[in-house]
Amino acid sequence: MQSNTILDVKDLNTWFYTDEGVVKAVNGVDFSIPESTTVCIVGESGCGKSITAQSILNLIEPPGKIVSGSITYRYKDGREVDIVSLKPKGSDIRTIRGKEISMIFQEPMSSLGPVNRIGDQLVQTMLLHLGIDKDEAIKQSIALLDRVGIPKAASRMDSYSFELSGGMRQRVMIALALSCNSRLLIADEPTTALDVTTQANILDLLKELQADFAMSVMFITHDLGVVAEIGHEVVVMYLGQVVERASVEEIFERPLHPYTEALMKSIPKLDFDSHEKLSSIRGMVPHPFARPPGCPFSDRCDYCMPEKCLTANPPLEEVRPGHWVRCVKYSASEEV
Repeated sequence: MQSNTILDVKDLNTWFYTDEGVVKAVNGVDFSIPESTTVCIVGESGCGKSITAQSILNLIEPPGKIVSGSITYRYKDGREVDIVSLKPKGSDIRTIRGKEISMIFQEPMSSLGPVNRIGDQLVQTMLLHLGIDKDEAIKQSIALLDRVGIPKAASRMDSYSFELSGGMRQRVMIALALSCNSRLLIADEPTTALDVTTQANILDLLKELQADFAMSVMFITHDLGVVAEIGHEVVVMYLGQVVERASVEEIFERPLHPYTEALMKSIPKLDFDSHEKLSSIRGMVPHPFARPPGCPFSDRCDYCMPEKCLTANPPLEEVRPGHWVRCVKYSASEEV
């Protein structure tokens, strides 16, 4: 684990044991998050992005289970802990959730308590993790709501989540996530249900807050436009695996994996002819119980070589400095 890394995920496997069979939602995932860096996790729905995030906080509920692998978190003082080894409902993981690692969930309406006032939720979080008195928690909560752009922050402390717009609920979620000065923020598609203007405001806010708090961000999205705006590094996932990992510049200038290439081609361009058909990825993500043999992307890949791609799933290899890819096109013996 490098000295500037605060989270290191190694060979993570999170599976769900259902009556129909085993769903390998996360199947051997590897990546790391450096300090003060935004790492974007991208891929289609069903690729395991959200389950990876929930695994990092040890929030997997039965029939799901973290089968193997490690998630090493490094504290500010240099101590390290493997989150996988902690009891999901134990006191040790509770000191990490919210305090060291916080999360903005995908849907703020279902994440905020509907029968608790916004202020109460903020204050209780601070009382639990910061050890301050209630008056100080109220004062900090109002300041935080104001910081994330909630108008008339003091009066909004008494509001319920259903009284707020989607954009304001998302800002409250950000305030909750930042209430304990977490070193790592996991944002699970925080702008998906918002209009374009509100989305831009939320992204600007996250960038501003990251600079102010010097925190790392794991940003889950399927929008490559968002990745280009806020990301430093990119992890591309497909069917529970990392298929490519590199800096934002590398991914956009030289995508190597066929899946990443296809994602890039599907982005509308400014000079796009309205009479042309938008490029799309043929087929769809396979059903969890019908995984193709060999490479999981083989049945959708334009470069598929049956004699190689259908016989074995290639490992994730570093084919250029800092650029990792899982594809037989880029073995250690080939030019890249």
